[in-house]
Amino acid sequence: MKIKLFKDALKFIDSWLKFYYANNQYTGFTVGVYYKNKMHFSNAYGFANTASQEPLTTQHFFRIASHSKMFTATAIMQLVEAGKIQLDTPIQNYLSWFKSSKDKRFKEVTARQLLSHSAGIIRDGKECDYWQGLGKFPNKTAFKKDIKNCQLVYDPNTIFKYTNYGYGLLGLLIEKVSGQAFNDYLQTNILDPIGLTNCGPDITKEISTNLAIGYSTSYLNKERIAFPNISTGALSPATGMYSTVEDLCLFGAQQFHNTPTFLSETSKKEMHRLQWKPIKESENSYGLGFSVLKVGKRNIVGHGGGFPGFSSNTRIDVKDKLVVSVISNSNEFSSGEIANGIIKTIDFFQSKADKKANPKLKKFTGRFYSIWGIREVALVGGELVICFPTMKYPFGFETKITHQGGNVFKIDDFGSYGPTGEELIYHFDKNNKIEKVKFGGLSILPLEKFEATFYKNKKD
Repeated sequence: MKIKLFKDALKFIDSWLKFYYANNQYTGFTVGVYYKNKMHFSNAYGFANTASQEPLTTQHFFRIASHSKMFTATAIMQLVEAGKIQLDTPIQNYLSWFKSSKDKRFKEVTARQLLSHSAGIIRDGKECDYWQGLGKFPNKTAFKKDIKNCQLVYDPNTIFKYTNYGYGLLGLLIEKVSGQAFNDYLQTNILDPIGLTNCGPDITKEISTNLAIGYSTSYLNKERIAFPNISTGALSPATGMYSTVEDLCLFGAQQFHNTPTFLSETSKKEMHRLQWKPIKESENSYGLGFSVLKVGKRNIVGHGGGFPGFSSNTRIDVKDKLVVSVISNSNEFSSGEIANGIIKTIDFFQSKADKKANPKLKKFTGRFYSIWGIREVALVGGELVICFPTMKYPFGFETKITHQGGNVFKIDDFGSYGPTGEELIYHFDKNNKIEKVKFGGLSILPLEKFEATFYKNKKD
C-alpha cells in the first residue's frame, strides 16, 4: 500500500465516523486499524455509559462474544501440534462422560466438525433466554447434562450449522487434554505470550468497572435497555471473552502468514482455509474458528460477535497484513458492515495511486446538505469525488467530478436519473469560504447555511 494514501484514508475515515456517530446517535463504538507491524488508528466515539455521559475510550473493555471462537480454535490447534488432540478423532475418545449421549450419532463427532460448525449440534440448547439477559448461562454441570440429552439437528459432516454448544464441548476437550481450566489455559498459553493485558476469557469483578455498558436496540422510540455484564459459564469458549479494540487487532496480527507466532504456518492456514459454505449466499463461509469471506478483492478471515448489548467484528487480511476491528456497546450497530466500509475506503484511496496530487483542489472539499440528503466532496489522490457519509461505505455510489476551470466542475456519472453531465458550481463568500454549491441547479449547503435556511424559524 501507498502509505500517504493509507494515511489520507484514515483521516477521511475518522471524519466520516465522527459524522456517522452524530447522525445516528448510537451509544458508542471503537475502531482499530493495524497494518504490518503497528496500530495506525485507534479511536472511540460516543459513550461508555449513557446515563452518566461517561465518554467512551479505546481503553474500555467490551464483550466480544463469538470472537472467543478464534481463541478457542487457536488453543485446539496448539494441542493438535502438541500431539494431544487429533482433529478427525471422535471427541468421545477424549471425553468418557460424553459416551452416554442420548443420540448415538454423537460418536461420529470430531474436533474438526465442532470447530467448523459441521457436527449438526443444536445452537444454544432448548432454553437460551440468557441471550436476552434473562437468566444465567449454563455452568459445566448443567451444560453436560443438557448436551448429553440433546438430539443432533443434522447428521455430522453434512451441513454448516452454527453452534455455541459445540464450542462449549471444545472447551471441555481443552480442559481434559491440557489438565487446565479453559480460562487458565487461554490466559497462560495465548493471552500472556502475546501480551494482551486488556483481553480476558470471561468477566471478573476486577475488570467490571472498566467495562462499557451494553445497550439494546431502540425499538419504537423506547429507551434502550442497559444489560448487566454476566459470566458465560460453560459457554466461555464460545462467547465469554472481553477485550479492547487494540488487543483484538494485536491478536489478529498473530494470524498473518509468514509471521512467526505461537502456531505453525500449517496450523494457521488450516484454520483459515474454507471448510464449509453457508446455507444462504449472503452469509460468510467458515474455516476452523474463523469466518472466511471476500471484502472487495481481498480474501479475509476473522469473526463477528453479538452479546446482549454488544456488537463486534474483526477483519484480517493475512497476506497484506491488515486488521480492522470494530466494537460497539449497542446491539443495533452494524459492526461488520462498518468494518467492511473501512477496508473498502482504504482500498478506494489506494485505487487512486496513479493520480497526481493536486492540493489546489482542497478548497472545493466539504460536506453539503439539502433536504434530499447529504453529499461530501472528498479529495482522493488527485481527484475530487462525491460520496455519501450517511452510508456504511461512503464511496459505494461515488461520483467523479471533472474541473472545467474556475469554480465550475462537470458531474461525470451520477446515474441516469441524476444530473449526470451537468455542472457543479461553487459560490464563495468574501472570506473565500464556500457559501453554496449548485449541484445541477439544486443548492447544496454547508451545515451552518443549511440550518439557517431551513431551521431559522424552528425552536430547539
